[in-house]
Amino acid sequence: MENVLDILRPLFNFTKIEIIALLVLLLFFGIQLYYYLAHYRKILRYANREEDEKPNYTGSLPSVSVILCSMDDSENLKKCLPTILEQDYPSFEVIVVNDSFTEECQSLIHAYTKKYSNLYSTYIPADAKYLSRKKLSITIAAKASKNDILLFTEPNCYVEDKHWIQRMMQNFTTETEIVLGYSRMEKKKGYSNRLAAYDNLFSAMQYLGQAITNNPYRGIGRNLAYRKELFFRHKGFSKFLYLQVGEDDLFINQVATKNNTKVEVDVAGITTCNISRFDWKVQKMCNALTSGFYPKGIRYLFDFEVITRYIFYALFIGIVTLSSLLYFAWMVAVIAGIIFITRFIIQLKTINKTAAKLKDRKFYTSILYFDLMLPIINSYYKLYRKFGGKKDYTYSYNS
Repeated sequence: MENVLDILRPLFNFTKIEIIALLVLLLFFGIQLYYYLAHYRKILRYANREEDEKPNYTGSLPSVSVILCSMDDSENLKKCLPTILEQDYPSFEVIVVNDSFTEECQSLIHAYTKKYSNLYSTYIPADAKYLSRKKLSITIAAKASKNDILLFTEPNCYVEDKHWIQRMMQNFTTETEIVLGYSRMEKKKGYSNRLAAYDNLFSAMQYLGQAITNNPYRGIGRNLAYRKELFFRHKGFSKFLYLQVGEDDLFINQVATKNNTKVEVDVAGITTCNISRFDWKVQKMCNALTSGFYPKGIRYLFDFEVITRYIFYALFIGIVTLSSLLYFAWMVAVIAGIIFITRFIIQLKTINKTAAKLKDRKFYTSILYFDLMLPIINSYYKLYRKFGGKKDYTYSYNS
């Protein structure tokens, strides 16, 4: 036994600088651990609890108006509309508001209205004077709707379960005015699609997680429902009509409270988005503008996670580099490696278990790259919007 201790003792005879380096690394590891266990696992815990405790819904289902705003998006509508019109739901209408109908889109809508009596359409004239034509589209649809509850998705989205409407609607009680749903990215080959899918999943882990714990601050128009009365009580988009964007996230940020908002993450209540690289770029541009209006507490909360993430990576690389140069004992690098791998395993399990619950794609080693790249990309778009963003991308409806 003494011989073993004699062998191990020199390995752990660290200098003060080595001990401080490891303690600082452990500190930032602890902060990262807190975020992943306390914040980023909220969807996972909520979904597990719902599976264990939520009984089959037997209450009366409210009538609903499903609204889509389209910019002559006939190709996407061909895939989207049938999945909505054939929902297994007792009472709903579908309203398509098109920004300047083309002949192709008119023919498509006309063909569907012959088959489905609950499909209605209208359009915005090309000469309509309105800063945000999408906000105008939603306002027109809300006024035209017959029902008190409005359910939104996008033409480039589709649903794979015939109970999507039911899953979203069964969350509405007398107190509920808003239901936030999840929209995953359609799986395609290529780096840009994987990056967009990871960004979408990680973002949902933040804003849906906060809503689950009674701190809603954002919603996305690809899967979102709220009461018409709520919309008009707050005078629609009047508080941010000067912006071309924000018809989903800023509106929810304005009207959502801890008491009037619920979250739906069951796989039957999910939409799937067929997003292009350009659409994702538009989405990032829009969010670069609107995120500045989110509550400061939310922004500081997740900005601090990014800062500590980079410090953690920098400390790990610094310790390994100094060990390779023989300034630090090699055992210091081994311990740092164990800490780094432990964080990665926790991160991997949290993200992929959440993805599994949402029937989304999983990520492995690419997580490390996206971990570092996404904050840089987000910062780029924020700076571009502020200083160099002359070209306007905000007219795209699929953002």
